[in-house]
Amino acid sequence: KRRSMVRKNKLPWGQVPSASFNSLDVGPDGLVYGIAGIGTAHRVVYVVDPKTHAPKKLGEHPAIHAGWGFTQKHIYLCAGSDVVKFAVEP
Repeated sequence: KRRSMVRKNKLPWGQVPSASFNSLDVGPDGLVYGIAGIGTAHRVVYVVDPKTHAPKKLGEHPAIHAGWGFTQKHIYLCAGSDVVKFAVEP
């Protein structure tokens, strides 16, 4: 019934792309995955463990603008008309 901010962390890779409405999602492992970047610079794919709230960079690609598709070991994201596949490390 009541919500409050528990923690606020600044992303070291810039902000969430403004045109990306689905730039944050929960993966099958319960971790939170996101996309960040500055302007047209490389987009960073990162993960946040809900227990620690600390973001960790998984990788980057210059044209990622939307996601997500998850399997147990991979993340699929959109980069223009391409599909980019990232491996999820244990």
